[in-house]
Amino acid sequence: MEELITNWVILIDGTEIMSAKDFRPSRFQVALKGVQKFIQMKFKFFPEEFLSIYLFSDKVQILSQLSRDNEILKQVMTPRFVRTHKPVGNGEELFYALQHAVDMIRTQIQLIGGQKSRILLITGQEKFPESEEMANLLKMVKGLDLFLDIFLFSSKKANLIENYKPITDQIYGNFHEFTSRSDFYDEIIKYAKEKDKLTEQPKISLKSSEDRSQHLVEIARNLRLPTKEELAQAKDPLSMVRCQICFSKKSPINNISLAVSGRHCPHCDIPMHLQCAGMWTDKTDEGANLFRCPYCFTLIKVPMYILKGVRSHNILQKSKDPDSFVVKLVREKKIGDKLESHECAFCFRPFSLEKDSKIYRCSHCNALYHVNCLEKMYKKNKICQNCGRKIL
Repeated sequence: MEELITNWVILIDGTEIMSAKDFRPSRFQVALKGVQKFIQMKFKFFPEEFLSIYLFSDKVQILSQLSRDNEILKQVMTPRFVRTHKPVGNGEELFYALQHAVDMIRTQIQLIGGQKSRILLITGQEKFPESEEMANLLKMVKGLDLFLDIFLFSSKKANLIENYKPITDQIYGNFHEFTSRSDFYDEIIKYAKEKDKLTEQPKISLKSSEDRSQHLVEIARNLRLPTKEELAQAKDPLSMVRCQICFSKKSPINNISLAVSGRHCPHCDIPMHLQCAGMWTDKTDEGANLFRCPYCFTLIKVPMYILKGVRSHNILQKSKDPDSFVVKLVREKKIGDKLESHECAFCFRPFSLEKDSKIYRCSHCNALYHVNCLEKMYKKNKICQNCGRKIL
């Protein structure tokens, strides 16, 4: 099984319930000591992995952003830290700590591929907080295939697993209830040392795969329009600016120039044809209409009509009778925010919803056209420029 670098996010409960002394000298100090052991073992066995630490009490504190610097991480667990951080609060901040962690992981997913994230919650809360906001957050945790492991401190007679069952049944990860500090130390060290737990993949059903795609689409960034300077470079016949996927000034799919259909990665700024972005998307397995920039690996979404057009061109190339594939251009009656695209697939300029009262849609790929652009396209070759199918 392929091993991935794992981002570990540890959430430490610093509320009043952690001041209990059934774990001597206190639950809070035992939790901190356990995190110290985790850091020590983690960087001994897997120094390439990243670690972030959050403390929630009456507020959320980020003790360490994602880091693989052992010294920085050890500094947040000094004796002085233990003395100056006293348990306070009732657990309401658990939601915000988890939300902070998920938001940070979303950013990591957006920018970096080939990594896995795992959240380790160390708490003494007898019951996991329930609310509509928490339910939605847990759906996102599962939708992104994140693991949420729960280490729960409890008294010897509590047996709180039933209280957490509604939560553990709907997330990936493990639940451990501890009644002694030695058991807690043993398990957290085991977590730090075992790589198998990190590479273990959940069984993803079709439904959960669709949920993941939906959450990833929310995270993904849009390709950006070129600036005036970038557009001038693309138009300059002597310029060396090329699409960084096909390395040409014209798209290999429909021969459209970079100056017309060119877009840029929102992170590293490399130029690419929209159609080439669609081809790249069709070859990857990020899901839905998503791809990662081939240079900086930022998660990007390509317009769905572009992806449909690329796939249609692939079908036409393999067909013995491409003229049999026909489409209609249908008047789009409702013009507004519900449009699948807000740019014309011929001139690649945005629609002005005040001026463009007539917009036409391809019945196959859903590409939209200005009425004037449709007339030009019809006179040119009677073919939908986006999907290549013949217009009836």
